[in-house]
Amino acid sequence: MTKVTRAVIVGGGIGGAATALSLARQGIKVVLLEKAHEIGEIGAGIQLGPNAFSALDSLGVGEIARQRAVFTDHITMMDAVNAEEVVRIETGQAFRDHFGGPYAVIHRVDIHASVWEAVLTHPDVEYHTSTNVVDIRE
Repeated sequence: MTKVTRAVIVGGGIGGAATALSLARQGIKVVLLEKAHEIGEIGAGIQLGPNAFSALDSLGVGEIARQRAVFTDHITMMDAVNAEEVVRIETGQAFRDHFGGPYAVIHRVDIHASVWEAVLTHPDVEYHTSTNVVDIRE
């Protein structure tokens, strides 16, 4: 089997940046191409469960993401019509012990920045903005 030594990733969002960082941490040279003129993220808040923090830890950015996240003691789901509580899930220490990590919310911009800061400083990642990919050939 041939060992992969280089890769091209199209898209600099959270997924593309995380993939680039993961490959680079394995010694693969990465070229990351982004259509936008500058790297950035838009959107709203997202939820991060224990598995998400485990993935961020494996990328080496878990701690910075934790600093930017807001940790909750519970999740409440409400009925959209009458605003009554449907279910409440405790996410405190017992949850963390059971699932091996916390539950938190974070803005997409903050999670994107957490990954991108590591991408920008990794010597095996080269990135280009304002790049429109129209064809791929091996």
